[in-house]
Amino acid sequence: QPHVASTTVGPRTAAQLGDVLAAEGVVLPREIREALTDASSPTVR
Repeated sequence: QPHVASTTVGPRTAAQLGDVLAAEGVVLPREIREALTDASSPTVR
């Protein structure tokens, strides 16, 4: 059965999701990439 992501994405999961999409050649909009980065490392801008 396919894995269904929960509606609440943890920081680590968000970062991994971005990495997986990038590895698959999916280019996320810059706002989304920044949001994922903020979620994974809120102290770094």
